[in-house]
Amino acid sequence: MLLAGCLLSAPAFANTGIDETWPEPIRHLALQGLQVQDSFPVGDSLIGWIVRAGQQEQLLYTTQDGEFLINGVVLDAQGQDLTRQHQRDYLAQPDWSALASSHKITEPSLLTNEAGETISQRELYLFFDPLCPFSRLAWLALQPYREQGLTLHWIPIAYLQPDSRLQAAALLASADQAADQLHQLMREPSTQLELDAAGIQAQAAALQDNMGLMRAFGLSGTPSWIWQDEQGQLNTHTGMLRLPRISELLDLPQPSVLEPELIRYR
Repeated sequence: MLLAGCLLSAPAFANTGIDETWPEPIRHLALQGLQVQDSFPVGDSLIGWIVRAGQQEQLLYTTQDGEFLINGVVLDAQGQDLTRQHQRDYLAQPDWSALASSHKITEPSLLTNEAGETISQRELYLFFDPLCPFSRLAWLALQPYREQGLTLHWIPIAYLQPDSRLQAAALLASADQAADQLHQLMREPSTQLELDAAGIQAQAAALQDNMGLMRAFGLSGTPSWIWQDEQGQLNTHTGMLRLPRISELLDLPQPSVLEPELIRYR
């Protein structure tokens, strides 16, 4: 259960190709453009579906009677995460390079050497919805680490509220001003970024790509964190982290000055 984050709802798709033997929930999504690639049994109760939305694959499940669709994590009787295992077994796994080519907003390190050149000691990627309050808390917690050499990459998605799409599209459309716009929005959550309907539509594919990438990593809400450890192993977490854990994963000292809103995460 996600206790400190904003959960994803069911996805929206766009493609064709329908088999009448598929259960009704899968046929319904296929009418919206979902590409169904394969299926497999999950015990006696469920069927797993390997599906594609745009360039990204993901897993869905239906009950054997075809009445219900599950878009989320499936656990067995012992509490083991079957979905994560199925992702490893059936889906092509995204890697660090997929994040580097995502549609993102980068906040560079503020650490410099004697020549005034920027020094980046760590990188961190976060999927966020601009209107997710937990994404804002993550932003507040991470800002002081930029002075210690942290480079932040924010990958916007839009699902939480009707205005999420406008705000996320406006951030991506603002190009060189995106980091400043993000700063303004996170400091003043009531900020309304400006973008017309044509501008929103122009960013639709980028936002869909970001959502597909997030699902490909098996992440289910915002903020979702992705980082590499000292061995180069990719790690993920969904939801707001406690402050000591942030310091630990970054391998950087915890800031001495604390935003009042973050006190409960000490």
